[in-house]
This record gives sequence, structure tokens and C-alpha cells, in this order.
Amino acid sequence: MKIKETFLTPDYYNHFCCKCGDCRHTCCQGLTVNITQDEYFKLLGVECTSELRSDLDLSLKVRSNPDPYKYAQICPDFFGKCRMLMDNGWCKLHSECGEKSLSSTCKYFPRSARFNFSPRASTANACERTIELLIDKDKPVEFTRSEMTFDLAARELPSEFSDAKTLDNIQEKLFGMLQENTAFDKRLENIFSFLTKDSDTDTSMYLQANPYFSSIVNILTFAKDQYYAIEEYCENALNILKDYNADSFESFVANTTTSIKKIFPLFDEWIARIFVNDIFFKQFPFDNEKINLSNNALILFYEINILRLLLLTNLKEDSTKDDFVDICAAYFRVEDLTGFNKNILVILHHS
Repeated sequence: MKIKETFLTPDYYNHFCCKCGDCRHTCCQGLTVNITQDEYFKLLGVECTSELRSDLDLSLKVRSNPDPYKYAQICPDFFGKCRMLMDNGWCKLHSECGEKSLSSTCKYFPRSARFNFSPRASTANACERTIELLIDKDKPVEFTRSEMTFDLAARELPSEFSDAKTLDNIQEKLFGMLQENTAFDKRLENIFSFLTKDSDTDTSMYLQANPYFSSIVNILTFAKDQYYAIEEYCENALNILKDYNADSFESFVANTTTSIKKIFPLFDEWIARIFVNDIFFKQFPFDNEKINLSNNALILFYEINILRLLLLTNLKEDSTKDDFVDICAAYFRVEDLTGFNKNILVILHHS
């Protein structure tokens, strides 16, 4: 189905180009690919060699809660590698059966065409090239509209939870606050106040020194055990944090941030741009209609601070921009592509 629309996109979008074999975090490593119902049955019947047929049969799995848009998955092997990935970095399915055999996700990822609010397109922070484009900018992220065509197996259904105007208004406020010229912690405070201003529940307790420090440690401990993509980064952070407590943690963050900014002067601005893109990509705060605004405020606050802490505890005096990108790309493989946000909320409430 060819869909031609005028899409709202971040200003970096048209400069995006896959790094292919030069990528350190290939999309074919460690990711489970959702496919539509039509794509699933097409792959079941595709003409191919017996070797490819065997790999497809081992990879294809119907989801536990299928719908026509997300019906099945192409699952990686035990080592997290897609069975279609050949040693030369090319796709076995693409090589044998051509581009038309690929699922929409494989064809376009990390690009994402969304339609449930209005036509929008961006690329995922789980892609290192996206991170590079965001930090190489010399100004805040802006948005533009352009006509594009996507060849998709299905079109996303309209949201029944909210509307495009509400999403645009909230995101415009968030983007402005994230990229304003104030202290970074003040920006986060303003965002939290904005998202919780109409809430009947007081969630500010989770931002106070003692519960905040304990929650950070609990989230890092959980992530270290559950997500191999960031296991090493979380372990390094926890090894450093064991020498601190709630009273000394704030000074540690401030002093380490000052040191890191000697290497990366735009440290705060890079994180801000990265999360502007993430908010747009996920369509936050309506990416999960079962989570209210105040809880989404908590999730965003901790998501930003967990990444910031992983960077502060894993970057060194001799770290390069690639090191910064590697940490971010690994983190967003977890943040964007798993249930990490829901797990953060569960940990906070249990803490």
C-alpha cells in the first residue's frame, strides 16, 4: 500500500542515511521485528532455498496478542542475531528474494511513519546515526513538513485516546522547555510541573533526595539484570554509586557534569535534543494510553536522568564522541524498544 502524505518531521530527517556495514549497532542484532498479518503469510509462502526456509520457520512467531498491524514477529536467535543476517552484513532474505520480500519494519527502520494522530515521520534514537545527526546539529531541533511516500503493508489506525492538536500542544511545550537556555535540572523541574499541574496525585515525593537516590539504584540494578544491551554501563554506574548516599549524590552529579563538560561542552544540549527526538518518535505522552500524565512525567524524568547518569559514570577523560553515541544507542534500544518505561513505574511505586 503506497501512502503519500505531507508528514511532520524533525529537521534532521531528510539528512538521514543508513551507515550499513559501518554501523556499530546494526538493526539486525538484538532486535525482535514486528510484522503485519499480510507480511507474515507472505513470508510463510515465499519461494526460497531450503536453508532460508528453515531460518524463516525458526524466526517467525505469531504474537500472543496479534492484530492486523502487529500480527507476528521475526525473532532473533539465542545470541540475539537475526537469522537473516549473513556474515558480510547483508540480509539473506533481501539477497535471495529481493526488496519486496522485506517487512515494512526491515525496509524502513529506524524510520517510523506514524498516522494515529497525524502523518509524522522520524528515526529512532536506537540508531547510532540518529544520535550522531542530533548531536552534530548547531541549533535546537526544529520541525518541518514535507511530502513523502511510504510503501507499507498497513496503515496505523487513528488514536481513540487523544487528538493531534492536543499532542502537538503538549509536545511544543515540552520541546521548548527541554531546549530553553536554563540550567538542565531547572528544565526538568519545569517539565515535571507542567505535566503534573492538573494531577490529583502528588508524585513530587519521588523527586526528593532519599527516594530519588534509592529509586535510581533500584532501576539500575533491575536494568543490569534484565537488559544485556546496557548491562555493563549499569554495572559501572552501580560500582561508582556504592560510595555515595542520598546526601552526597547531588554533589557527585554536579561535579562529574562539570568534568564531562570539559570534554563535551554541549553535554546538556545533546541530551535535550536526543529527548526531543525521543518524545516525538514515541508520541509521548500518548504512547501508552493506560499511563496518566503524572505517571508519564515520572517516567520521562527518570528516563532522562538514568541516561544522564550512565553517561556521567561511563565517560572518561579520553572518551570520544563515538563513546557518547554508543551509550545513547544502547540505552535507547532498551528505552524505546522494550517495556522499560512501564518497569520504571513499577519500581518507583514499589520503592
